[in-house]
Amino acid sequence: MGHEIVFDYEMVEAIIRILLSAGAGALIGAERMMRGRAAGLRTHIIVCVGSALTVLIGIYAYEMMGGAIDPLRIGAQVVSGIGFLGVGTILIRGRSEVKGLTTAAGLWTTAAIGLGFGAGCYILSALVTIITFVTIFLVARIERQLEMRRKEFQMYLEIDDVIYVNEVFDWLQDHYEIDELDVTAPRTAIHGNVGVELVLSTKEGANAIDVKEAVQSHEHILLALESI
Repeated sequence: MGHEIVFDYEMVEAIIRILLSAGAGALIGAERMMRGRAAGLRTHIIVCVGSALTVLIGIYAYEMMGGAIDPLRIGAQVVSGIGFLGVGTILIRGRSEVKGLTTAAGLWTTAAIGLGFGAGCYILSALVTIITFVTIFLVARIERQLEMRRKEFQMYLEIDDVIYVNEVFDWLQDHYEIDELDVTAPRTAIHGNVGVELVLSTKEGANAIDVKEAVQSHEHILLALESI
């Protein structure tokens, strides 16, 4: 009889851990779903619940085998295996625009949260759930506000000699943020000149004419044109 009471208690405890994992996954997944991400509510719930079940299986196997196996060995495979699912959410557009990194990181963290709840680390798992939700929901708004204050200019520059390329790049990085950069053949066809296609980011309020004049003021930049 006593054995049945212990068994029932353990079962209730396991159910609580699974339900907490489902709640944590739902919280994070709902935010991703509202943003139209590939991995949304269902994916995050499944990942979190599956992770919790995995570590529970490891714990029960440890007890059944009398401590002969590592209870976290199965759970450790979740951490590495979730990477394959995360890769499927990442989309690369061009050389400087990557989408889905936050979702991929969220999936990995969701798996860790599930492992935590499954192992009975309620407070830490709940804390990480809150931190993750706040990060992807509130901090994203701050990032968008900062992005709105940036202006990008796609430009073509021509440097008068290859020996000055590093000097010019250092100067540009002191004044602007360089998002993209390609070295090309000079449009003037002058031997020794170096052409550069790049995207410069500046603070809000800057305009193309001001940026062009400022860039062309460098003694080794012969041309500064808006790239077409």
